[in-house]
Amino acid sequence: MPTLTLTIYKQDGVVNNPAKVRGMDTKNIRFGVAATIPLKYGITAVNTGTETFTIAGDSRAVFPATTTFTVTNSTGNNGTWTVSSVALTGGNTVITVTGNITNATADGIINVNAKRV
Repeated sequence: MPTLTLTIYKQDGVVNNPAKVRGMDTKNIRFGVAATIPLKYGITAVNTGTETFTIAGDSRAVFPATTTFTVTNSTGNNGTWTVSSVALTGGNTVITVTGNITNATADGIINVNAKRV
């Protein structure tokens, strides 16, 4: 695991004892870095009746409700979509969206920016 060295400063200079900041033991503080990671998934099935896109594998954690994603390179479903719900069916991720999916052709790419901490 990479190591991050952190020097804590006050407005008027370096803290004399960096192990203590306002009574906190800084040796036990964990820091995270938030990042956005662009992910792409091939669409394996489309259902215009249930308003769902299906992708291979279990990616439910990437698609919580209200997540937005774009579909590109599809026959007729290019655009921005909002997740209504997500489920795992037969080992695949089934994403239900708000709005009307109008083309049942199973092609295209789902592009989503996943947040990692």
